[in-house]
Amino acid sequence: MNKSRQTLTVVTMGVVCCGMAYSSRAQSTTIIHETFTAPNGTLLNGLTPDQADYPGTKWTDGTYYNPQIQNNVLNIGADTGATLSLASAGAYVKPAALTESVTFKINTDTYYGVGIGFSSGAVTNGIAYHSVFTGFNVSGTGTLSLQSAGGVRGSVAWSGSSAFSASQFYTLSYSLNTANGSVSGIALTGSTANYSPLVTDALNNNVFSVAHTADVEIWGQGGSGGNQALFSNVSVATTAAVSPAPEPGTLALGGVGLAGLLAARRRNGK
Repeated sequence: MNKSRQTLTVVTMGVVCCGMAYSSRAQSTTIIHETFTAPNGTLLNGLTPDQADYPGTKWTDGTYYNPQIQNNVLNIGADTGATLSLASAGAYVKPAALTESVTFKINTDTYYGVGIGFSSGAVTNGIAYHSVFTGFNVSGTGTLSLQSAGGVRGSVAWSGSSAFSASQFYTLSYSLNTANGSVSGIALTGSTANYSPLVTDALNNNVFSVAHTADVEIWGQGGSGGNQALFSNVSVATTAAVSPAPEPGTLALGGVGLAGLLAARRRNGK
């Protein structure tokens, strides 16, 4: 091999190494974080969340019995829904890709369970919370149902190494994309159930559309004032792609290629 070919080979290796080691990354940004940290007896209606990326947002609810905070946990039930706006405001622009995570306990609301999701508008007195709701209902037995505008689209029964317990806290999390109405990554603490039928239905029917996700919504449907579900955390975040960055190995491999190039040039100069 002559000197010109040696130089060409080294340069090519350096470029290929650098090109192959770039990777895309994603950054998660919290939009809403609510831990219901407030004095006992604090009413939810009109409460400002712990963190929100847009100005002036407050919880609203439509109640038979006013949901309130006890021991830093929200008590809600008896056909009561609560919402928090996601609408663009100020410098904040509502993203298309969202991830919701909510920690709850069924408690005494064992017949109907809880609702975790979004709504097409704010829930106030006189507005039926279930008619504007799109998201998931977790029953007193752990069955997960996909609902859209108040109608049940499909259900998947609880499956896990132990039975679902109304006396334990669980976390339901999932991601959605309002651009096509899809949902993904459905995860319920302790559950091994296959939720793919709900994923397919949401995508095929544009369930989580822009119109159906104007507000975050949670609800309890206890049937009487004594039946209360509990919520200890509500979090909504967005995941956005950021500029590709080279892996640490990229720089090392690129350095090897450049070192070889310099060595080849020195040999050519001799």
